[in-house]
Amino acid sequence: MSHSLPPSLVQVLHGRGFATPESIEAFLAPSLDALSSPDAFPDMEAAVGCLRTAIKDEQPIAIYADRDVDGLSGLAILLRTLRTLGAQVIWGSPLKGRGVERAILESLIQQKARIVIFVDCGTSEEKELRWLADQGMDVIVADHHRLSENRPPALAWIHPEAGAASAETQAPAGCVMAFKLAQALWLSFLGSNDPERMDYFLFDHLDLLCLGILADRVPLTGENRTFVWHGLRRLARTRKTGLAALLRFFRLTPRPDPISVREATWQIVPLLNAAGRLRQPQWAANLLTTEEPWTARLAIDALIGLNAERRSAQDKSLSHFEKIVAEQCSVDTDSVLVAMAQGLEPSVTGLAAQSLVKRYGRPAFLFVDQGEEAVGSARGTPDIDLFAWAEEHSDLLVKFGGHHGAVGLTIRTTDFDVLRGRLLKRVNPLRPPFAKGGSQGGFVNLPPEGELSLKEADSSWWEALQRLEPFGPGFPMPAFRLTGIEEIRYASKRNTQNVILKAGSVAMIGELPHPPSGHPLPSGEGWGEAGPWTVVAYPERVKKQDLPFKWMITGVQKNYA
Repeated sequence: MSHSLPPSLVQVLHGRGFATPESIEAFLAPSLDALSSPDAFPDMEAAVGCLRTAIKDEQPIAIYADRDVDGLSGLAILLRTLRTLGAQVIWGSPLKGRGVERAILESLIQQKARIVIFVDCGTSEEKELRWLADQGMDVIVADHHRLSENRPPALAWIHPEAGAASAETQAPAGCVMAFKLAQALWLSFLGSNDPERMDYFLFDHLDLLCLGILADRVPLTGENRTFVWHGLRRLARTRKTGLAALLRFFRLTPRPDPISVREATWQIVPLLNAAGRLRQPQWAANLLTTEEPWTARLAIDALIGLNAERRSAQDKSLSHFEKIVAEQCSVDTDSVLVAMAQGLEPSVTGLAAQSLVKRYGRPAFLFVDQGEEAVGSARGTPDIDLFAWAEEHSDLLVKFGGHHGAVGLTIRTTDFDVLRGRLLKRVNPLRPPFAKGGSQGGFVNLPPEGELSLKEADSSWWEALQRLEPFGPGFPMPAFRLTGIEEIRYASKRNTQNVILKAGSVAMIGELPHPPSGHPLPSGEGWGEAGPWTVVAYPERVKKQDLPFKWMITGVQKNYA
C-alpha cells in the first residue's frame, strides 16, 4: 500500500472507518477540492446579494463578533475579505460579557451601517434581532450555536441547522460559518474562471480558520480536520503581519514543519483569548487584522499583560469555586454541581467549571452574582446535552446559548435556588462513573485500537503516527495494546508514577495515572516481577528524552502461563 503505515496504525484507521487504501490516502492528505459548496446554505444567495449591493453603494458593513478566538478569527476572515473587495467595514464585540450588547449595536448603527453580520453569536438573541429589524437593519447570522424552536428574524442564516445540504458542516465552529460566507462572496466576484485566485483566498485564510476551530474544540473530523490539517501548515509560514509577529514571540518560527495542535492550543489560543475574557477584545482583533508591525507589537504587549491578569483571575475563580462547591453542594451525592459566588470575574467561570467537571466527573453550573442577575457557565460530560438542559428551563433564564458540551446562561439572582432544585432533579442519583475524586482514582477505561510490540514503538513508528494528526475532540489520540514487555519497574524508589517498560535492550518511559492515596501499586500483587506483561497506553510527546514520546498507561495485566 502506498501509505506505508505500520500495521498498528492501519488497525486504528480501519476501526475509525478508513478501510480502503484510497480512503486512507485521502485521510492522510485531505484535499481542499473536496470542500462542500458554500451555496449549500439556502440563505447564502440572499446574504451575498445584500453584501454586494452594500459594496457597490459604498455603504458601511458592520460585523459583530463574539469576543473569543472563534469569533475574532471569523471577524478577521470576513473583515479582510470584505476590505479586499472594496467594502467599508466597521466592527464591534461584546465588552461586558458574552452575547449581543445593545450599546455596541447602537454605536454601529450610528456609523451609518445598514447591514450587520453576526459571527459566532446571534442565534439565541431573539430580542436584539427583532430590535434590529425594527431599525430597518439587514441581519446575516454566521453562527453555529444551537437554534431554539423559534428562530429569530434575520435576512440570512449561515448556520449548520438552517438547511445546509452537506453533512460535513454539521459540527463547525462559528469561524467556519464566517469562512463559508466569505468564500461564497469571493465566488460571486470571481465565478469559476479564476481557480488560482480562488485557491489563494482559501489558503490565505486557513491560518486564521484553524485557530478558531481549535479554540472552540469542535470535532476534528470531516471538513474541520481538512481546515486544521492545512491551516497548521499555513500558520507556520503565515504572511499576516500580526500572526507572524506572535509566532516569532513564541519562537515557533521559522520552521519547515507545521505548527502542532499543542502549540496552537497551549500557547497561541490562550494569549488571544485573554483579551476577550478581560473585556478588551480589540487587542486580539487588531493583531489578527493588522499589517502594521508597530500595531502588532503594541497588541502583543497588551495581550501579554492581559494573559497574566487572566491567569490570576482564573486561579482565583477556581480556588474560590472549589470552596463554594464544598459548601453549597454535597459532592458525595449531588449528580450535578450548582453553585453561586460573588466578587469574581464571570468571564473565566467556564474554565473553573471545566476543571470541576474533570475533578468530580459530573456537570457543573457555576454562577457569579452581579446584583439583580447572575452570569453563569456550564460544562458537562460527553453523555449529557447541556443545551437541552438549559432549554428545558428557559422560563428561568434571561438569556442562554451554547451547544452540547458548554452553555453560557444568565438568570435572575432570585431564581437561582429554583434552577438549582430543578437541575438536581434532572439527573438520576449519583452512580458510576460519578465518584468523589472523578478520574483521578484508578485507571481510565480506554480500549486499545491497535496492537504492537514494545520493540516496534521506535522513532520511525512515532513519525508515522504524526501522519494521523491532528488529534483532538472527535479524533483522539488512540490507545494501543503493548505486548512483549518483559519487565516493569518504577523509575526510582521515590517516583512511583513513572515506570520503565523493558523488552530486551529496549527501555521506554511509562507514566501511571495518579493513584489513590495510600495505594501506590496499580495492580497489586506481582508488580515488579518478570513478565510477560501487557500494557494499554497512549503515546504523548515529551522533550529531553532519547525517544520523543512516553507511554501514558491506562491498564496493566500480568500474563500468567
